[in-house]
Amino acid sequence: MSPKKMKEAYIRARPLDGRAQICYTQKEWEERNQKRITAASRAKVKANFVRILQEAVDTIFPGAKQAGVTKYILFSVRTVHEQDMETYKDGIDQLDRLARSEYGKSFLLLSSENRGNILQRVEGTEFFELLREHTMQGMFADPKYGGNQNMIGWKLIDYPGTRFHPLEHTTRGWVTEDIVSLRGKVRGNNDKI
Repeated sequence: MSPKKMKEAYIRARPLDGRAQICYTQKEWEERNQKRITAASRAKVKANFVRILQEAVDTIFPGAKQAGVTKYILFSVRTVHEQDMETYKDGIDQLDRLARSEYGKSFLLLSSENRGNILQRVEGTEFFELLREHTMQGMFADPKYGGNQNMIGWKLIDYPGTRFHPLEHTTRGWVTEDIVSLRGKVRGNNDKI
């Protein structure tokens, strides 16, 4: 290999066993460590993002934390609503900035009442409307989508949930109501699929 093609880091043989050992220049070593520091700070930011989101959701709808609404929202923005991730990032940053300017501490450290005041200040923004919509979806949607754990939302409104109709009921002439999909498509429950 010609010297022009070699990276700044070079490989030299260990004196005793002859195996290759990578050596870095000071500049490369600092760059590698900077990447590690950046990755660690990103993990910290991500953790704060999730915790602030969780507290905001629980402030909008008390009990949402236990219902797993944050899990629903995170799954949603990672899959079908990827376009909303930037709105969430900007909104969460705004909540924390407002909390620090108004009360001198992070949104996470505020009382429930103060968190409510901060959320009232952002009410009407795209972020707040999205947060409220996803909070309600996560609270009352079918648990298979990640929210409404233990059917907390359904129990709150006395909704029995999806039901299984045993074959013996339908074969004896028992007629069930029509099924309406979320898109409004109506299918008779007794129609053949």
